[in-house]
Amino acid sequence: MDKRIKYDAKTTPQLITWMCRSGLTDQQMCGELHISVATLNNWKKQHPEVLEALKRNKYYTDHLVEDSLLKRALGFRVSEIETVKDALGRIVKTKTLDKEILPDPTSCIFWLKNRQKSKWRDHPDETPTNPDNAIKSFIKALEGQLSSTFESETNE
Repeated sequence: MDKRIKYDAKTTPQLITWMCRSGLTDQQMCGELHISVATLNNWKKQHPEVLEALKRNKYYTDHLVEDSLLKRALGFRVSEIETVKDALGRIVKTKTLDKEILPDPTSCIFWLKNRQKSKWRDHPDETPTNPDNAIKSFIKALEGQLSSTFESETNE
């Protein structure tokens, strides 16, 4: 039995919207629709609503993830309702607890490495110098200065 989904102007963009918002990749969507990646690419070219659904909904989902990453990186407060029940299971008392969720260091690092790459990357541009080579370079520079000073004094 052929499980491939035929393109339908009403349902296909809706399916794509749902799958994008569920975080599926193009490859995974093709698997769910029982189509090849080439077919999806053809749909993008032939049906602008497919391309629009993919772009709009991937952007939407990415934005939600960005927001939650930022929230985790900065820390946040939540309110929880705690209920106290009696022996019969009836609610006797409720109280609201405000909890502070501390910033997550991993989220902070991830955010900074991606937003300020030159400042926060693991391997900065500066390559450590070999101390012996640094000393040799310093001595050569001094010798150069001394010889130029000596030459200028003898020429006067």
